[in-house]
Amino acid sequence: MKLGNLEIETPLVLAPMAGVTDWAFRSICAEMGASITVTEMVSSRALVYKDKKSAALLKKTPMGICGAQIFGNDPAVMAEGARLALEISGCDFLDINMGCPMPKIANNGDGSALMRDIPLAGRIIRAVADAVSVPVTVKTRLGWDRSCPSAVALARAA
Repeated sequence: MKLGNLEIETPLVLAPMAGVTDWAFRSICAEMGASITVTEMVSSRALVYKDKKSAALLKKTPMGICGAQIFGNDPAVMAEGARLALEISGCDFLDINMGCPMPKIANNGDGSALMRDIPLAGRIIRAVADAVSVPVTVKTRLGWDRSCPSAVALARAA
């Protein structure tokens, strides 16, 4: 399997999980055979505002393929956050979080809230992809809720 020009040797992928996938945990998982690890989600706005705590979450795993995950709801801020995330981390790809349902994320229009505004989600994906030279992925879910299954529309926008 390939992710852009990156060869994925085994189908073991460690999903990004806030408060769990810190550098130590990702490093252990990579040593144990995970081909891909992804950082905890980091606010693109916090990166643009030079928040040191957010930048510290982006430390690249020493082995395997490592992605940096960002979230936000403004295409220009997401593009700049993507550039900064890659500059800080040196990661192999960038992941956009469009799946987090946590109220403190979704109530701000970030994460899974973007599944209610597919045109905006598409503009964010395009802005991020245009801003970086590495593959871009999108973490998503089936939809905002059961009445709004928008994963297919989001995939088409991506």
